[in-house]
Amino acid sequence: MNGTFTAYMEGLFKKVSGDWYDLREAANSARELEEIFSFNHVRLQAIAENLRLAVERGISEYKDHNLSILYSFLESYQYDSKGFDAMDDQSAAISDVLYVTLLQRLLAVGAIEIQGLRQAEHLSGSPLGVKEIMHDVQERISADPSLRQNQAVKNILMQMSIYRKELEQMRELEPKILPDKKGAFLANFKRKFAEVTATIQEQYQLILAADQREAARGHQAINPLKRYDLKLLGKLLMDQAAEFSSIRSTLLYAVSEGFKTREILSGIVEQRERLSLLLRTEQTKYSEVLGKGSDASILGKAFSHELIKVLTRRISHASE
Repeated sequence: MNGTFTAYMEGLFKKVSGDWYDLREAANSARELEEIFSFNHVRLQAIAENLRLAVERGISEYKDHNLSILYSFLESYQYDSKGFDAMDDQSAAISDVLYVTLLQRLLAVGAIEIQGLRQAEHLSGSPLGVKEIMHDVQERISADPSLRQNQAVKNILMQMSIYRKELEQMRELEPKILPDKKGAFLANFKRKFAEVTATIQEQYQLILAADQREAARGHQAINPLKRYDLKLLGKLLMDQAAEFSSIRSTLLYAVSEGFKTREILSGIVEQRERLSLLLRTEQTKYSEVLGKGSDASILGKAFSHELIKVLTRRISHASE
């Protein structure tokens, strides 16, 4: 029996070290991380929504919340193993946290560009296309859902709905149109699309003009992540990711093997203080970056908002 358990633990070690090796190799590329995690748009939307709900401390609150749920589960599991089926949910939640932490690191070290103030040159330069405008509007709504009540945003969303309906109708009818009528048919739809596009661009100009007015009044602060040097967070976030990866791999291994799960999960319990220290250190680093007496939640919330933007771009690509 001891030999069997030893082999089991050796298998766990290989799982943990192998998974972390793959992640470490991909950690400097958002594209490679996307390939490893392969989350669909529904999963990405759920992560973004959970980040959005972390209104008090942003990314730090998100991590703490997920770890609190995990350790509550582990504590109850030590006395009642009926919750084995819930282990898949726990490993999925930690996978989400791991992915977000690795993206956060890429933001901190500058591997993912951090958005600053929206540039006013769009007001006088060439108008953006519908796709680019929708990406920006969706990011704005993700960061601040109340923008759905903004009249210009509402108008853009309504015009996009019209655009999609017209496009669907055109694709449905085109095969049925006689060849000699097709030119006029397509010209009619082209005119409709041009009208919708012009309206969307007009409404977007109103949004950008409002941005410019807010900036002139000093109400639109530069993104805190762009204002400070965050590279010192890189190693800390990598250390956090290593712990999250270990937890995820352990949960996945326990599920796949279904053997001695209490013993194997006790190792995760032992990681709690080490991981808690890393999360507390993150708050300390925030305070160091912002300056003495500053509110550390400023950076936590800024990271959360920026991660929502990153995820929103991924959602657009994943759903195409």
